[in-house]
Amino acid sequence: AENYIEEQRKKGGSSPKLFYAQGLALKMQGNVALAKPALNSAMEKAWKDPQYACGYGDVLLEEGSWAQAFETYAKGVNANPDHIRSRLGVAAARAYRRAGVKDSVDIVNDVLSKEADLTPGMKARALAIRAEVANVEARYDDAIKDSGLALLANPDDTWAMFAKARALAYKKDPSASAAFDQG
Repeated sequence: AENYIEEQRKKGGSSPKLFYAQGLALKMQGNVALAKPALNSAMEKAWKDPQYACGYGDVLLEEGSWAQAFETYAKGVNANPDHIRSRLGVAAARAYRRAGVKDSVDIVNDVLSKEADLTPGMKARALAIRAEVANVEARYDDAIKDSGLALLANPDDTWAMFAKARALAYKKDPSASAAFDQG
């Protein structure tokens, strides 16, 4: 995939999809340092498409740049106020920052109220964010329950795995270490 992308770029390819594909490929290889500029370029080139902002926002959120992730997801919401992934990104960034937690809850509840319209991945993400809010509010049993529901919707959801591991760690549960290793 890398060779194809490089070949296309040498031929003058500069579409947002090309930068997005490159960023996602680099992220999957664990090279976040190189993924960030590619995903940022995709977002800047296609600023009207919230999907690209979410790709960049996800990387920022995963590396703990919560304020910058919030701003990036907010660009997606500004481009399309109904874009679920952008709205959930805003909610996640607020929860992690421990600022605007009530707004996070409102967003998640609104998204989950339309459960029939959600993909399993978006349902899992919403439930994982609700679990993180429970962690922030020291409701660790609720966090474990919500992360478990998220993992039922999408067993590979790393956000849910992380929320569950954090809740177990806050409870000083001996299985927390293994839960962190799982994700």
